[in-house]
Amino acid sequence: MQKTYRELAEEIKMDGERLRLIAALGNSEDIVYHYHLICEDWAAGEQLSLENSFDRHGKEGIVFLLE
Repeated sequence: MQKTYRELAEEIKMDGERLRLIAALGNSEDIVYHYHLICEDWAAGEQLSLENSFDRHGKEGIVFLLE
């Protein structure tokens, strides 16, 4: 996921690329990295909506957030 994010960093504001990244983050097993990107996005004042697919992590995502 990190490689995909870096590759798309310049194009991420394009809707199609952004939506593909959001879906890929939600489908990945890298919950920590997904959460890290969400926090970076919020801290930078961006509105990339990376959090929109966090629910796809299911129970593991909930456990991560509660820890």
